[in-house]
Amino acid sequence: MPPTLLLLTGPAGSGKSTTAAAWAARGDSPRAAIDVDAIRLLIRAGVARPEHGWTDETERQWNLGTKLAMAMAGVYLTDGVDCIVDVYAPPGPGDPWEKAKAELPIQRVVLLPSFAVCVDRNRTRNRQPFLEEDSLRGNYEDFEWCVRETRPAHVIDNGVLTVEQTVDAIEAALALRS
Repeated sequence: MPPTLLLLTGPAGSGKSTTAAAWAARGDSPRAAIDVDAIRLLIRAGVARPEHGWTDETERQWNLGTKLAMAMAGVYLTDGVDCIVDVYAPPGPGDPWEKAKAELPIQRVVLLPSFAVCVDRNRTRNRQPFLEEDSLRGNYEDFEWCVRETRPAHVIDNGVLTVEQTVDAIEAALALRS
């Protein structure tokens, strides 16, 4: 079976990072979790944070993080390592991950719990970025609109699921084995 590349996406607070880490830790074969936020934050001086406003520099750094994550995924896949990429990447026109499907065997999974669940999870985050509720609402509504418009194949409402149940749902949706 060829290595798996999962793109795990959803609005802020949807549980992407926690779920990605749990998925990568499961199974007998090597699995890696790639966190695009962590890659972006390797820039220390002059880092542009989306939670402080979207600028040309924010977009440039966001795109750089995406390119680096794609490159990492490609190296892992070449060496037979399954990987999961944790990223805010609404499906739709201009999505670089959709364009990368020509070169990478990407399988997109969207986590989309209710807005209330995202707010609760965002409040208890132990890492950056923490979004104020107005910013979180915009983030959620934009993402939800993209999902409604593009209707991706794998959308999971993980609002009442445990992390392990969410990983099970991902694997069931994609017919992956542990």
